[in-house]
Amino acid sequence: MKGAIIFKRLDRLLGALEKVFVALCSFALAVMVAINIANLLARNLTGRGIDWVWPLTGTLMTWIVFLAFYPLYRRASDITVEYFVQRMSPNWRSAMRVFSNLCGILMMTVVVLETPQIISRQIGAIEFVGLERYALSVPLIVSSALIIVQLTLNTVMTFLKKPIAPQTKEELPKWSL
Repeated sequence: MKGAIIFKRLDRLLGALEKVFVALCSFALAVMVAINIANLLARNLTGRGIDWVWPLTGTLMTWIVFLAFYPLYRRASDITVEYFVQRMSPNWRSAMRVFSNLCGILMMTVVVLETPQIISRQIGAIEFVGLERYALSVPLIVSSALIIVQLTLNTVMTFLKKPIAPQTKEELPKWSL
């Protein structure tokens, strides 16, 4: 009983982190739109653009993609084989869920374990942005770690015969603030 409460709290925490990531993506998108509008205005009014807009837009776009990685997985918006799995018996469905979770854990673990290697290869600052290049990979690594936690929780809940169902489209929060 106490374990189930812990798992529910962990699931709520993961849900809250999902919302934080969505909010960060939305904020980054708003910043991208604003600075690009400012760049267009500057170019039209002065004949010269703002030098740092393009590198910052590229950085923010990379972060959006990597930050969205976790919410997309959690919302089951990723590619799945549910069509085939739903046609299996309940026992085979559970086995497939555990197998696919273990495959996902393995893949995301490789990303997380490669973090030192990834960071060591990305040296130097991003021109005009002032961040080190490895900062581009941080959202991917954090998303991968959260997916490992989510998959582990899903696997444990499957063994406890209480699998966590992804939210349906009606339950999904909007991709905005």
